[in-house]
Amino acid sequence: LGDDDDGNGDGEEEGMITVGEEQFELDMIFSDFEEKTIVAGNDETYQGISLSYMVNQTAISNPDEHQYMISASDGYFRNVTWDDMLAGVLVEEDTMTAFPLLTGKYRVKDLISIEAVETDVLTVNGREFTWEQPFFILSSNTLMDNESNSYEGVLLSDLVNITGIEKVGSHQYEITASDGYSKTVEWSDMTRGVLTQDEKRSIFPHLKKSYWIQDIITIEVV
Repeated sequence: LGDDDDGNGDGEEEGMITVGEEQFELDMIFSDFEEKTIVAGNDETYQGISLSYMVNQTAISNPDEHQYMISASDGYFRNVTWDDMLAGVLVEEDTMTAFPLLTGKYRVKDLISIEAVETDVLTVNGREFTWEQPFFILSSNTLMDNESNSYEGVLLSDLVNITGIEKVGSHQYEITASDGYSKTVEWSDMTRGVLTQDEKRSIFPHLKKSYWIQDIITIEVV
């Protein structure tokens, strides 16, 4: 289960983890695989086995071309990217995942499986997110237009900020849809616009509707 939730796993596949189509004994994982240390999203230090290393011990081909569903014994799961897998670890205590850039909702306890999946992704400043991630990582905001219509989502400026870009105000940002349609906006627009999970859309209450781009796939610094 996730770190932000209450309850216990039901103990399915106790002592084993399935990665792809292969099974690993927990005792073997933590005795034979090399550990590394990370600082996770709650500023706590975790030591564990690299999640990407576990995947690389399987027959999953081209692991960097997939996303991954990490599942707990009680059915709780989260989807993550390959970059997350490269950075994340499996901690022996609670058999829990931890990731440097993800919140407690991604600390999945009583892990029983890691499966390669194909999910929609959003690339921001070169960093790939699964589409659900910004809405778990960032706080929700509500913006209103001149006609008192409200729009809820995560601020586009917050999303760019977590990619680590410097001097954000000195850049422009090109937002591109899956069909190739794109618009370029200023940083001041990014601070006044939201990304919505519904229709994967950017909404700028202060700009024309031509900037409300649906089915976004990239946000690039230009």
